[in-house]
Amino acid sequence: MIREHRWRTRTAAALPAALAACSSHVPNTTLDPQTEFGRDIDQLWDILLLGGVTVFVLVTLALLYVVVKYRHREGAPEPKAIHGNAIVEIIWTLIPAVVLALIAVPTVRTIFRTQAEAGPNALLVEVVGHPCWW
Repeated sequence: MIREHRWRTRTAAALPAALAACSSHVPNTTLDPQTEFGRDIDQLWDILLLGGVTVFVLVTLALLYVVVKYRHREGAPEPKAIHGNAIVEIIWTLIPAVVLALIAVPTVRTIFRTQAEAGPNALLVEVVGHPCWW
């Protein structure tokens, strides 16, 4: 009874937040970048998300293949232990290195674009930060 009461209380507390999140009036959103920097960062995000999803799908498919192909079967002999396969070790070292290089190139390009010197007609904004000045 106590758990059911907690569930209802939490659901009732979360419902207004969930409904507020469905609002179409969102002036400050990261999903619609308005500046050059915002568009650069959004493009980088899209590239990294696509790459991450691709890696996830490939690893998941490889895992499912191995699980189905090499599953335990009644009457099958014990599998042989294989140690020190240099080719496999080189491959699974090179693949992450290539993936990291593919991530690093657009990331460094975006960093250089967003940290470049401002143009001659750019608006100069000076910001002074003070700790604990709320």
